Amino acid sequence: MAVKHLKGLMAFAAMLMLALSCLAGLASAQGEYDPSVFTPNGVVYKFQGSFSLLMENTTVSPPFQELREGNFSLVISIFSRDQGGGYYAWSFSIYLENWYYNRPEELPEILTTVLETLGVQGVAVPPLVAVKWGTRETYFLIDFHQLKRTLQEAQPIGPESAGALASQVLAATGEVNEEVYFTNPFYIPINVGLGTELVYGVYNKTSGQQYEVYLIINDEAEVEAAGGTYAAWVVRLNAGDVADLLADLGADEDVVRAVRSTELEIDVYYDKASGWLLGYESHGHFTNTTVVERDGQLLEVNITSDVDLVLRLVKPGTVNIGGESLVERELGLPRETALALGALIMALAALWAFLRPER
Repeated sequence: MAVKHLKGLMAFAAMLMLALSCLAGLASAQGEYDPSVFTPNGVVYKFQGSFSLLMENTTVSPPFQELREGNFSLVISIFSRDQGGGYYAWSFSIYLENWYYNRPEELPEILTTVLETLGVQGVAVPPLVAVKWGTRETYFLIDFHQLKRTLQEAQPIGPESAGALASQVLAATGEVNEEVYFTNPFYIPINVGLGTELVYGVYNKTSGQQYEVYLIINDEAEVEAAGGTYAAWVVRLNAGDVADLLADLGADEDVVRAVRSTELEIDVYYDKASGWLLGYESHGHFTNTTVVERDGQLLEVNITSDVDLVLRLVKPGTVNIGGESLVERELGLPRETALALGALIMALAALWAFLRPER
């Protein structure tokens, strides 16, 4: 009987500690980060894009004109689980709502197969990365040495072998590989402001190699996302900024020059309260000339291209967007009431664990 009560007391204590830790996470941020950003569940984004590429020469007879255009809409969901050792593994699901390309016959067969699969049943991406608690450090759950051997042994990829190769790649996943990590772009610290530099990088602890870029919070705005309006920090870039970043990373001079000649606008929005990514918008406009072949003759044509990409948060899930927890948002309760309700639920769960009969 004493053992039974001891087990019940231990269960009660464990549940009580869990309750206190969960409520502490709701009540305040831990350190420089909101604690909810490390363990997102039920977070949903919509990623949409469109493009057009027009090649024309109206000075010849008959006039030359070729138009390529398309669009897509993806739904991306994020989930997480405790990986142990202070790491939280992230997994994703991807569903293609729709896609269009006016010249589908030009697409590689394997790409068409992938697009059709994404549109019919979607794809569940198992945990391939893990976030280190209290940081933006994100590690791969991949043994790169095993993966390299797998890829070297793989045969040329076709639609029939893509699934088999994916299975081989997944076989190289599992444990946290602490050799390489990158900076998570889905969240930033909350103790930031206008002029703060945000670091994005990839780091190899073994070789000491690292590649970093620094983006500056240069604006703030009210942003519509997930059915509400949130105060956001804005990272805004133009073509010159992107060209400078590419040059710093050692990109080819022709690439840097081409980017600098475009009209490019990029806005990245982070929730002020939680640091979580609310969305991304970019628009690019490009003009140039090139030479194409028509009827055995070389013809100079003008190129005009536009590309638009938009990533927007649809559901925040368990992330404390706007400083509100999932319970506060779903029930429309003030913070103090939500905390009290959470405490009551945790206390009842702990009491049940203490009083339930032993089987």
